[in-house]
Amino acid sequence: MQIIRIVALFALSSVLALAQSERGNISGLVSDSTGGAIPGAELSVVHRDTNATAKSITTAAGEFNVPNLLPGVYRIEITAAGFKRFIQQNVVVSASTTVRVEAQLQLGQVSEQIEVSASAAAIQTDNAKISTQVQNKLVDELPLVVAGAMRSPFNLVAVVAEARGTGTSLSLGGGQAAAWDATLDGHSVGTNRSGDTAEAALNTPSVEALTEFTVDTNGFKAEYGQAGGGVMTFASKSGTNALHGTVYDFLRNDALDARGFFASRRSVYRQNDYGFLVSGPVWIPKIYNGRNKTFFAVSYEGFRNRVGANDAILSVPTPEMFSGDFRNWVDQNGRAVAVYAPGSPRAAPAGGFIRDVFPNNQIPTNRFSKTASAIAAFGQNVKPNRGFAPGTSGYVRNNFIVTGGTQVTPTDKWSVKGDQIIGNKHRLSILYNTTKFRNEPGAGGPPGLPVPLWSGQIQAWDTEAYRLTHDWTISSRMVNHISYARNTFTKNSFSANVDKNWKDKVCIKNSVDCNQNFPSINFTEYSSWGGASYNGTDQPGWGLKDDLSYIRGSHTLKFGFQHQNQNANGFGQQDIGGRADFSFLSTSVPGQTAFPASGGSSFASFLLGDAFLGRTETIRFVTQKYPYFGFYAQDDWRITRKLILNFGLRYDFTLPPTNKKDEYSDFNPTRPNPGANNYPGALWFAGFGQGRENTRSLVPGWYGGFGPRLGLAYTHNEKTTFRAAFGRSFSRVTAVSGSGHFSGFIGQYVFQNVSQGVQPTFKLDDGLPAYQLPPSINPAFSNGNDIDWWQGKEMTRAPENLFWTFSMQRQMGQNMVVEAGYNATVGTHLQTGLLNFNQTPTAAFNQLVSQYGTTQALNLLRSDINSATATSAGIRIPYANFTTQAARTVNQALRPFPQYQNIATAGQNGDKSGHSSYHAFVLKADRRFSKGLTFQWNYVFSKLITDSDNYFANGGSAMDQYNRRLEKSIGQLDRTHALKFATLYNLPFGKGQRWMTGGLLNQVLGGWRLSAIQSYSSGAPLTLARNNPLPIFNGSTRPLIDSYEGWRAPIAGSKFDPNVDRFLKAANQFPAQPNAFGNATRFNPKIRAFWGLSENISLAKTFRITESVHADLRAEAFNIPNRTIFGTGSTNLNAGNFGQVTNQANDGRQMQMGLKIYW
Repeated sequence: MQIIRIVALFALSSVLALAQSERGNISGLVSDSTGGAIPGAELSVVHRDTNATAKSITTAAGEFNVPNLLPGVYRIEITAAGFKRFIQQNVVVSASTTVRVEAQLQLGQVSEQIEVSASAAAIQTDNAKISTQVQNKLVDELPLVVAGAMRSPFNLVAVVAEARGTGTSLSLGGGQAAAWDATLDGHSVGTNRSGDTAEAALNTPSVEALTEFTVDTNGFKAEYGQAGGGVMTFASKSGTNALHGTVYDFLRNDALDARGFFASRRSVYRQNDYGFLVSGPVWIPKIYNGRNKTFFAVSYEGFRNRVGANDAILSVPTPEMFSGDFRNWVDQNGRAVAVYAPGSPRAAPAGGFIRDVFPNNQIPTNRFSKTASAIAAFGQNVKPNRGFAPGTSGYVRNNFIVTGGTQVTPTDKWSVKGDQIIGNKHRLSILYNTTKFRNEPGAGGPPGLPVPLWSGQIQAWDTEAYRLTHDWTISSRMVNHISYARNTFTKNSFSANVDKNWKDKVCIKNSVDCNQNFPSINFTEYSSWGGASYNGTDQPGWGLKDDLSYIRGSHTLKFGFQHQNQNANGFGQQDIGGRADFSFLSTSVPGQTAFPASGGSSFASFLLGDAFLGRTETIRFVTQKYPYFGFYAQDDWRITRKLILNFGLRYDFTLPPTNKKDEYSDFNPTRPNPGANNYPGALWFAGFGQGRENTRSLVPGWYGGFGPRLGLAYTHNEKTTFRAAFGRSFSRVTAVSGSGHFSGFIGQYVFQNVSQGVQPTFKLDDGLPAYQLPPSINPAFSNGNDIDWWQGKEMTRAPENLFWTFSMQRQMGQNMVVEAGYNATVGTHLQTGLLNFNQTPTAAFNQLVSQYGTTQALNLLRSDINSATATSAGIRIPYANFTTQAARTVNQALRPFPQYQNIATAGQNGDKSGHSSYHAFVLKADRRFSKGLTFQWNYVFSKLITDSDNYFANGGSAMDQYNRRLEKSIGQLDRTHALKFATLYNLPFGKGQRWMTGGLLNQVLGGWRLSAIQSYSSGAPLTLARNNPLPIFNGSTRPLIDSYEGWRAPIAGSKFDPNVDRFLKAANQFPAQPNAFGNATRFNPKIRAFWGLSENISLAKTFRITESVHADLRAEAFNIPNRTIFGTGSTNLNAGNFGQVTNQANDGRQMQMGLKIYW
């Protein structure tokens, strides 16, 4: 009730506001020649291109603030009795920024005037926010690669200081990857789950339809929330009083590209990115003249391409293997790898188990699985094609190069915007944007293995975004901005094999519907066969927000409320046709996990029908609603002319999630489980009626999201300012990546191996193990399977960031600002996936090791609970019918909840145990366009320590659930040094320039422009891995090391050559690996990948067609020196190619041509 009253109070007071707005402010002081304040001076702030006018009056202290200004160029006119009229031209307002204007009036008549021009660059004196404004000129003219997808504004975010990573790995300001937010006209363009720039880009208009944008990474005021690390603020373009437009086409062709280091040839690549933008006043001859009041902007962008296979290298079984002949199965050194008969494990004299090797490494065909033979028939025609001789490593791995097939991704994007100015007090705007994206094989089939073996996905994405805003100047000191937004986002992916009547051709028995899709088959040593069936997401959402700004004396006050109706609906049937995974462990020395010393082959296991993992599921549609509310109040208090204090309080909360049909279920650790003799731990169900909890949600709300913010800016002199800020902020609470908590209403069945391959999970010819079909309000429905757990209030608890910053800005001349600062962010309660509640307790494992020794303890853990080995060891049976359940090994019996496999908290917001700390020194230089030159340069020296790199919570569970402190290490996205340059330079030749201003030389040498994006950063820290030897259901078991130094292998020449050199020393030069936890950290800061080095350049020539029409012809090159940045190769000690580099981390040089006509 208290929350309802709070919401009602704010709603009734009509104080509605968004967490962050694209609007800017102009504030300042009006004084006389002696410095005395002039109260009551009248101001008019006029937009240069639309003549839209905002008015204000100075306070008793001579201060003024004009809020809610669209990004653009303004003219300020100030009048006061007894003083000359003051006019300041060219005041540039960027998205989400404040510009300070100091106006000194001179005695005289109002009919007289003084006119000045604003500095092209100015220091920030009104707040301590750490921001980067990417100017419209940079957005328009920097080289923006069109590489496999339509141009995206998020590609330009890479030039910003403290931005690292791309796509789902983008991180801002030291926050978690994918925890950021991006807004368009004040509302989020992200989906209602963790951030992905590819998805968010579909919700934004064409790059042509965006003005300059702002990226904020620290020092947030109270109006900012719902983001971890940073916020990207985009504003859509509006029409003006003049008709303007652009028409463009960017062309790429593989004939202009260089091949990669490892590719034998260039792959097929054809691409066009084309479109137009038209904007201006609404004008209907003799009917309506919309100059100064009615404007429109329409844009379209289309993308068409054809992408070839790019010489991808895969691994396929050799022809003789299909008949059971594994005599050519060798390791990376050419030594034979034995294949063991899986049905023959027996006790070894020295302890443990042994198996018999197949004579001559050949499997009799009469032992083949009939189902496997039927599936294998589809793969027999795919043969190694790289020319390696039998008996060599190259003959059996990385032996197939893809040379055919193409992928096409046609994309269409439209946006329409209208603006209406109503008198001097009201402005209405409406925006509609829609994108249609498809990803499908070309006419010649897909690049990869042929259908039905192709494991790729056909994709169909459709989005719509709406924005409706109203600005109301209530008085000269009070302005209100209200807006409504709606986003729709539908993404569907599916295999090329769906709906082709497979049952009579091939079928994994006991799949929910094996007729619907070719089965998905996965191998540990070979490329997968088949792709998942229909799966996707539907992400409708709407938001309401409003800003109320009020100036009183030396205080600029702002209050607000925001609501976001966040819906993340999941649908699909990925494994409805059945999935089976196969491991070398099923045909190896029992219990030996280190390949190739263990022996075994996953393809041999497949032929024999010994499955390691199985999956199937019913049709799924899950609605997930996360209602968010935010409130704030803030005050910018100008204490003196030199000192301003920003202080405020923000309050955020997200209500517990609900399902439209009340079809939620969750793990309850204390409920008796009727399928496990009432052992604790069972499902409970939302909804109303028998067997349910008579509530729509199964978790309580968390209402502790109070975020104080404090900042100050001290102006030492007109060219120098010192700034500092501190605050507490919270990230979004919403779906992490997919859907869950539907057991009993939907069936999703995962059958996992609990014996490390000593026994099969199921026999392929027998089909998947039995399961119960939904609907079933049965607390034991998920027994034997994974189960989701929100973990109570952890689900609604928002991830938290404490941030602070100290910075100094100095204006250098009229056009450049230099900034030096220290920024820090400490994250707590971060969204992560560390928790692994159903790990066999480490203490129980250590006790067995102390009693029986390591080898015997491991074999005991893998033993059946009914075996003599388990009985003689006195292993306690957890509940009576455990002895008859499918997974009944000793290690399973020792789990906290032996009736389940994994207790999953990561995928649905149930794990908020993550922590991080980030500290950075940042140096920036920003020069606004002057004398043909503009640039944004920055350098960052930073350190990131964390146990939770990504908001997607996809880093895997902890090595040891009972000692999660071991997970804290240098961050995956830590880059010690990062140096970035974004530069535009108009060459000083031709009309309007310094030299060669006329004649033929003007025509030939005039109008040339050079622009570049250069980026240089430290390499990513490396992780060292190995196959997990422990059968205790823990996360990855990291290796034992004797030093963090000396992992790199020596090189033979002056520079690294992957044909000769290794990146890492050989695996046998590391310590022998024990059957125990290692001591290596997650990532090693002393061994890193190669530096990231990138130079992208554009050379453009402007042709003046008429006085108002000109064309740009551009030639753009990406990685212009064709520099190769090598990968690191496998970092798994048990991999055959450990430390051997076979991949390139960047692309070879790519070039594109562009033609753009402006009017």
